Amino acid sequence: VSWTPEGGAVIAGANWRAVFMVSASDQWMVGTAVASVSSIAHWTPSAWAAITVPNVPTTVDINSVFMLPGGTDGWAVGNGGAIIRWNNTRWNSVASPTDLQLFGLWLASTADGWAVGQSGGIFRWNGQFWNLYQTLPSGADLFGVHGYTTNDVWAVGLDLDGAGANPPAVVRWNGASWTAVSAGVPTDATFRTVYAVSSSFAMAGGATAAVNPVMIKWDGTTWGAIPSSMPAGTTVNSIWMLGPTDGFAVGSGGHIERWNGAAWALETSPVVGTPLNHVQVIGSSCTAGSCNAWAVGNDGVIIHRDGTGWSTVPSGLGAGNHLRGIYMLSATEGWAVGVQDASGVPFILFWDGLTWARVFPIPSQLPAGHDLNAVWMVGSQDGWAVGGGSSVILRFGPTPGPVTTVSTVSVTATTTVATQSVTATSTVTTSTVSTQVTSTQTVTGTSTMTQTETVTST
Repeated sequence: VSWTPEGGAVIAGANWRAVFMVSASDQWMVGTAVASVSSIAHWTPSAWAAITVPNVPTTVDINSVFMLPGGTDGWAVGNGGAIIRWNNTRWNSVASPTDLQLFGLWLASTADGWAVGQSGGIFRWNGQFWNLYQTLPSGADLFGVHGYTTNDVWAVGLDLDGAGANPPAVVRWNGASWTAVSAGVPTDATFRTVYAVSSSFAMAGGATAAVNPVMIKWDGTTWGAIPSSMPAGTTVNSIWMLGPTDGFAVGSGGHIERWNGAAWALETSPVVGTPLNHVQVIGSSCTAGSCNAWAVGNDGVIIHRDGTGWSTVPSGLGAGNHLRGIYMLSATEGWAVGVQDASGVPFILFWDGLTWARVFPIPSQLPAGHDLNAVWMVGSQDGWAVGGGSSVILRFGPTPGPVTTVSTVSVTATTTVATQSVTATSTVTTSTVSTQVTSTQTVTGTSTMTQTETVTST
């Protein structure tokens, strides 16, 4: 059981811009072009593999990818209006109605989809062709699109001039037309992401021109600004929602706030002044009687929330060791990753239910400069950690194939007077843990004893 790099950089020099997970054994990444070939990689149960010419029909940066259920039909969009389609065998070019950059992509079915992009362009797939459906009057770039059903889709984007003359782009598809919707926030805001939970609950996030956080919530009728309880000059770095009435956010000033369904309110943080980078809650609720939330940050900070409040948990790390990501499988099993600021050396921590401990060794392919930024686990024996410095990808899982160790110890002892104890010890290393087996044989009187012990572990 170990962390191992997955295919090195996969495509050296590529910056990955989007990922889509069909299943644990079928995953896609797209990114910037390298040597005039679009970067596309596919994960199968064994490895990441770069898709190569002639199966890559484009030469530009690819910005978004979306696969339909089953993974046999999918799309990707990019610069220059590039649109390509996966037919379960190869990627093929599809006629595009634009030469502008396309940033976002979402499909409701094989015959119903949307792409959004530069200059407010909105394009629709009808099962046969992509067509320019609408251009926003403001011409604002659109960055994100997400739908709850085929008749309920949101797209968000840019404040065109960054100074407030145009409102940030928030538009909705109702099954018949796209309509601009007031975001209910200052006009210098730009939204980068949107997620629709239902027809009556959606969240979008971004920032003002002064890089202060902006959050808005859709209640089924209007978007409304959600004031952050964090002080001025700080930003929201991570949000974890348990539903429309509960969630947590952490920020650059070490502050923690909780959503109660109506407002964000500060919770008492034991690490004010130290940036918090990621928050996660185990389970679907956090009550006074039961809560299990975690957050990590700079200078080795790890904090935990129970039903009462937040408290620090020793990480064994000192100043300059910055934790970037955390993933808790349960109350007794979790991982955190980060980087040592001065040396750039990455590290991984493991939680066993009692303590956080640094994992050794870090894969030898991760020298200084290969920081780890995020970790996500499928299960106890399957997970991923990713970071910067040549697009680091690590996978956690069992050593390929069974590991069998056989140790045989033969001992012959002869005595005529005393009682003699002969101890044979064998150590067996398996794929999960090192164990020691000790046996003692006592021989009395005059005798000759031969002891052979064989221990096999698979």
